[in-house]
Amino acid sequence: MFKRLSKVFIFTLISLCIFAFLSPTKVDAAKFVTGDYTLERAEILHDDLYVSGGIVVINGIVDGDMYIAADNVSITGTISDDVYVASETVSVSGNVYGDLVAFGATVDIPGSIGKSSYLIGSVISSTGSVVNDLIIIGANIETGGYVDEDVIALGGEVTVKSTIAEDLIIFGANPSFSDASISGKTYDERGNFSVQDVDFVFNPGVSWSSIASTTFLTGVSMYLVGALLIYVMPVKTLNIVKKSISTGEEFIKSFATGFVILFIVSIPTLLLLTLTIIGIPLAYVLFTLLFFLIFFARLWVEIGIGKLILSSMGKKRSSFYLALLVGRCISILINLIPIIGTLYTVVITLVGIGAFFRMKFDLMSPSKKKTVKKTTKKVTKVKKTSKK
Repeated sequence: MFKRLSKVFIFTLISLCIFAFLSPTKVDAAKFVTGDYTLERAEILHDDLYVSGGIVVINGIVDGDMYIAADNVSITGTISDDVYVASETVSVSGNVYGDLVAFGATVDIPGSIGKSSYLIGSVISSTGSVVNDLIIIGANIETGGYVDEDVIALGGEVTVKSTIAEDLIIFGANPSFSDASISGKTYDERGNFSVQDVDFVFNPGVSWSSIASTTFLTGVSMYLVGALLIYVMPVKTLNIVKKSISTGEEFIKSFATGFVILFIVSIPTLLLLTLTIIGIPLAYVLFTLLFFLIFFARLWVEIGIGKLILSSMGKKRSSFYLALLVGRCISILINLIPIIGTLYTVVITLVGIGAFFRMKFDLMSPSKKKTVKKTTKKVTKVKKTSKK
C-alpha cells in the first residue's frame, strides 16, 4: 500500500519541479517555435521540439522529446520520446513512445502511451493504452483501455473502466470502478478532491504585453538581489546551494527543514516572544529574517538549478552568476503556468529556507567550524590570485 501511495508523492514532486530540471538530451539538436505551429502528417522532425504559442497541431513524426505550452494542443502523430504539455485543451490521439506529462483544463488521451502517463486537469479522459503507470488528478475523470501496471486516480467524479494489470488506487467524491477489470488489489476512498474552474497557462483577461513587462522587471530585480548575495556572501552561498539540490537527499532534508521552521516552529516562537517586552525586539528580528527568506531564499535554489542544467551541458565550472541567470529564466517560465508556478515557488522557497538554516546549524556545530575556516581561506586565496 505504502509503495503504491509513494507514487502519488513522487508524481506531485515531479510535477512541481519538472520544468526546472528539463534539459535537452541533444543540445545541438533542438527546434524552438513561438506562435501557432503545425507539423504536417508527411513531415518528420529529427530534433527535440519546444513550442510556446496559441494553437499547436502535431500530425507528423517527432524523433525526440517535445515540450509545449499553448492554448490548444492536438497530437495525432508519433513522438519517439517524452511529451510535456501545458495547455487549456490537450488531445493526444497519436502514439507517444515515452512518458506523457499533461496539464490542462480539458485533457483527452485516446492514444497509446509507451511508458507512464501523468495527467492533471479539470476534465480528464484517458481511454488509450498505457504500458506503465497511469496517474491522474482532476475534477472529472474517466479511464478506459489497457494499463500494464498501476492506476492512481484522485478527483471528484472518478469513473474507472480500464483493464488494469496490477493495482488500482482511487480517491474521489463519487468513485466508480465496477466496470473495471483489476488483476491486483483495489484501494478506494471517498472524499472531496477538485480542481474545477481553474484557468491553465493563460489568463484571457491579461494582455501578453502586461505579462511580459511585469515578468521582465520582476526577473531583473530578483537577479540583481541574487547577484548581490553572491558577491556579499560567496562562501555561505556555496554551502547553501550544496544543501539545496546537490543530491536528492539534500533536497528532501532542506525541504523538510524549511517546512518545519516556517509552518511549525516560527509561528509559535513569534507569538511567545511578543508576550514579553524583552522578546519583542527578538520577534522583530526573527520576523524580518523570515520575511527576507520567504522572498529571496529561492534564489539559492535557482543557482543550484542553473548549476545542474549547465553541468548537464558540459559546463561544470560555470560561475554562480551564470547559474543564477539560467535558474531565474527557468523559474520565470514555470511561473507563467498558474497553480504549477505557485506550487513550484512554494517548494523552492521551503528548500531555500531549509538549506539556509541547515547551513547555520553547521556553522554553530563545533565539528564543522574547522572545515568552514579552511573553506574561507581557500576562497580568500582564490580572490587574491584573481586580483593579481
